[in-house]
Amino acid sequence: MNTVASNRYYNEEEAEQILKLAAANQGIQGPLSRERLIETAAELGISPQAVEAAEQQFALRQTHDAEMREFVNVQRRGFYSDFTTYLIVNGFFVGQQLLRHGNLGWTAYMLGGWGIGIAFHARSTFDRNSIGFRRAFDQWKARQKARE
Repeated sequence: MNTVASNRYYNEEEAEQILKLAAANQGIQGPLSRERLIETAAELGISPQAVEAAEQQFALRQTHDAEMREFVNVQRRGFYSDFTTYLIVNGFFVGQQLLRHGNLGWTAYMLGGWGIGIAFHARSTFDRNSIGFRRAFDQWKARQKARE
């Protein structure tokens, strides 16, 4: 065995990819039964209780990820609907103002004021680290649970 390779350490993602490739090279593909998962974990020194706890964590993470994907889709549809309304309404008023007076006039205030609102809406829609995004997600999730 190569001493360089035997002294190497892998992070979780690298180890997972290597094990997936090794399994594929052995002809092991497709779904893995729970029994086989527990056997494999035992070979690695992982207890069945630890596997069960990990399964529960995994299920919670999958549920959270699915909820997050659905929420992001709802948020984006809402934002694009509002943004489209902003463009159409303001386009109409700006066009009218330019045709009649040749300048933006009062429509500049409307563009700016509503534009600030659209900017905040964009941030709470696309910046997942913003307080607004997290607050909106929590509120949406509470509404979803109340419907059940």
